[in-house]
Amino acid sequence: MSSRVLLWHGDSSPLWRAVALLLRPLYLGIAFPAILYVAAMTVFLFRPPDLFSFYADRIGFVILAFFVALRATALGERIPFIAGLSFPMLGLMGLAVFRALREPFDAQLWSIIASKYIVPFALFHIAILVFRGEPQRKTFAVFVFLVLAYLTFIAIAFFADARSLIFPRFILDESLGFHPDRARGPFLQAVANGVSLNILGILVLALPRKHKIVARLLWLALPIAVLATMTRAVWISFAVSSMVLGFLLIKRRLQAACALLTVAGLLAVLTLFLSNQALKTALGGAHRRTRPRRSAPGCL
Repeated sequence: MSSRVLLWHGDSSPLWRAVALLLRPLYLGIAFPAILYVAAMTVFLFRPPDLFSFYADRIGFVILAFFVALRATALGERIPFIAGLSFPMLGLMGLAVFRALREPFDAQLWSIIASKYIVPFALFHIAILVFRGEPQRKTFAVFVFLVLAYLTFIAIAFFADARSLIFPRFILDESLGFHPDRARGPFLQAVANGVSLNILGILVLALPRKHKIVARLLWLALPIAVLATMTRAVWISFAVSSMVLGFLLIKRRLQAACALLTVAGLLAVLTLFLSNQALKTALGGAHRRTRPRRSAPGCL
């Protein structure tokens, strides 16, 4: 029986080989959903704002949702639903969709609703299905570390006026997006870049302990990257989250040192504020929002 099976594989026709070759991507997408999820997030992050790659993020999202749904169907997995998180997200999404139904032919409005409510809702529940095992979580941890290191590096490079080190180059195009005079990253907006730095900084502290050395090194450079965003709301959120995390995660004998470092950081920011006109403009009420001459297409 086994010899016949081996002989059948050895004498398989070119038709079966072509079918197997066509089904190979289907197998890879089902077998490695974590890599597919990380690849889709990478497309979201680095998609250039031009017409040639305008639909790249949409295609990536559809491919990710298709393979995850196919895998869940094959394995008999149930769609995750966390009442404390899913219900509020559903409520916001329902209100947004109800608002969009008043202008059902406004493509820009539907794009904004998809990027703010529908896609995050779907990605959140897809992530619960994908990152269940330890290997998948390791893949996610590597992705978080790499993205945080990248965003921190380009923010510091922008702050130090090392424009040649910033990649991709469309970040430096002042005709795209908002806040061209700030560290805005590939999001083309300083607020989005600062929020991403803050959230990723919190995530690296929640990763396994063997990554704590890398997390501490990133946190040493993270305040400079946040400062480079030149955004008051980002500074306040980062300061509050740093204090809360310091008192929750650090041992009691180091809490006093954490408080002193926080005060020292606030004093340093105040000193820079008084000596730097750009920071003074960012904090003051006379700040004028830079309006682009050509808006970048929104993600999803």
